[in-house]
Amino acid sequence: MAITTIVMDVYKPGSELKNKVVDISDSFNARVGDNQVRLVIKYVERGIVERMEQEQLTPFMMGWVGQPDEEQKVTSETGIAVSYHGSTNDIIGGGKVRMDLPGTMFPQEGMFYGFFGLENDKGKRVTTNTVRFQVENDNPDMYVDTEPFRSELQKLLDWATAQAKSDLSGIGTDWEALKATIKAMIEKDDTDLITISNRIGLAEDDVAKLLKKISDAGLAKMTDIQPIIDELTKARGNYADLAAHINAMGAVDVDESMVSGGFVKSYFEPEIKRVKAELLPDLFTFTQMNDTHWETLTRNRPEAYRSLNHIKNALSFADVSDLIILNGDNTNSDTASLDGVKKDVETFSDVFFDEPLDHKTDRFIGIGNHDDGSTRRSYATPYRYLAQDNYLHDAYFRKAYRSNELLNGETRNNGSLYFFKDYPKKKIRFILINTNDIEEGVFDDSGSQKFDRWGTHTVRQEQLNWLVNVALANVPSDYHVVVMGHTPLNANQEGGWHDSINNGDVIGYHNLILVADVLNAFRDGAKVEINSSEANFPLNITADFTTQGPRNLVGYFCGHTHRDGVTTYNKLSIIEVPCSVFYNNVKSRFIETATEDGFDVIQIDTTNRNVNIHGFGYCENRSVKY
Repeated sequence: MAITTIVMDVYKPGSELKNKVVDISDSFNARVGDNQVRLVIKYVERGIVERMEQEQLTPFMMGWVGQPDEEQKVTSETGIAVSYHGSTNDIIGGGKVRMDLPGTMFPQEGMFYGFFGLENDKGKRVTTNTVRFQVENDNPDMYVDTEPFRSELQKLLDWATAQAKSDLSGIGTDWEALKATIKAMIEKDDTDLITISNRIGLAEDDVAKLLKKISDAGLAKMTDIQPIIDELTKARGNYADLAAHINAMGAVDVDESMVSGGFVKSYFEPEIKRVKAELLPDLFTFTQMNDTHWETLTRNRPEAYRSLNHIKNALSFADVSDLIILNGDNTNSDTASLDGVKKDVETFSDVFFDEPLDHKTDRFIGIGNHDDGSTRRSYATPYRYLAQDNYLHDAYFRKAYRSNELLNGETRNNGSLYFFKDYPKKKIRFILINTNDIEEGVFDDSGSQKFDRWGTHTVRQEQLNWLVNVALANVPSDYHVVVMGHTPLNANQEGGWHDSINNGDVIGYHNLILVADVLNAFRDGAKVEINSSEANFPLNITADFTTQGPRNLVGYFCGHTHRDGVTTYNKLSIIEVPCSVFYNNVKSRFIETATEDGFDVIQIDTTNRNVNIHGFGYCENRSVKY
């Protein structure tokens, strides 16, 4: 019988009731003298997973073991005191701890009566309701399975071993071959095997089919077993081989609800309610999600495919948002073939735009440096830029992101990937710029595309002309202007993302600073001469806002850095929103908890000149004055 995860709330629900005790005997018991008994506890607080790593909390357990009194309590008078104090090694993620309890925790027959909790060396201590379970003596009927957790492939190995000993005709040799293959892989890297097993569905689907054949025909032939061996063998290859193989298969076996965009998962629902409860009425509100990095197969992290489903979380704020925007690096676009990149972009866009909503809210998609598939050059051999026909172009994204359709009544530059829209009732002008504004059709000496979005963060002359002469022109004096783009504008300033890049392969970023200069001149009603020092992307314009006069500039909102951050450039607030893509246990993020996702619901309080940022999932609440 599998070990049960027991959920305990440190908020101690029902603690106002006298003698509130949680009986976990249906899930866990022990026997006198048992050693290394595994007990798995998931700690939550009012339904939200405890973030133990942030405060360096470790599990502990205290109580008495003995005979209960007339009130069903065990005290120092009727029992033996026991305690367990764990370490960070007990933490397994997602709010869970796995304690291997020593024999001293079960010194005699009776009942354990005590509590679980979390503590750190700084004096913090949180506890649960009182807990009880049975400690038996010579009773073999125990609800405890101390067998270690086993991966799906380890289970498959056990199953194959058993089949090898079967009397079914001819099966022994075949299953021995399968067993040897699986065993070699387990010894090599079990964690990676679990990932591959989940991705291509070897351990369950194919085995189920073979079981049926064994049942129906009384034996399994080598022609049945060889495909599994072949799949496992191919999976041992490098990424490029595996990617090409899976693309050739035409499908990846993952959670279908994730691939299709699915629905709001139940573990996100309390977080949605919490954020909505924080929002103030009548303020301009936009939901910003960026860096979902979704793709059917990812080199980076196997969990990243879940982020397609995160779109549903953003859309759940349609009833309280004036607009919802997916702000670049929407797809990771790292699959082996260009057709695979296209399929991911189109799937992502369809899930976002075609979801029926009960509330009318504007939906926009902006572009980032990953979306066009140019990241694939990082593992090309030899390393080089991609050919003109091996990545996606502006014309493709204008159709995929539906910018040609002007779905929300916005103003664009001939269907451009940048736009602005006014919200007169809220006195807001919202502007999105394209910070990966590459020049296409320019080649290097090898004939490859000279610039691509992955390594090019810039704004070119045409877009800057539009920004100065259209988007920032004729703005009513009582409007407040919100500007957004994928990449921070202060790319080469202290605290900016460029400080962490050391590959020398980022092009055009100086132009982003010049955009910040234009925005500051707009705010101050000033004049600025723009002359780019970027030889590849020359800029030359005079932005004169003296006639228009000073205007209300809220700030610049971006992604790309995958972090919560606020920096300034000449008093311009540059507000970074973290990534929606899930990276396991990075910054205390855990799968199937609210922390799996991260985005912001942002409100502009024009009266108090304040930006109220409501973090969803692992994102933090913040407030920025302007």
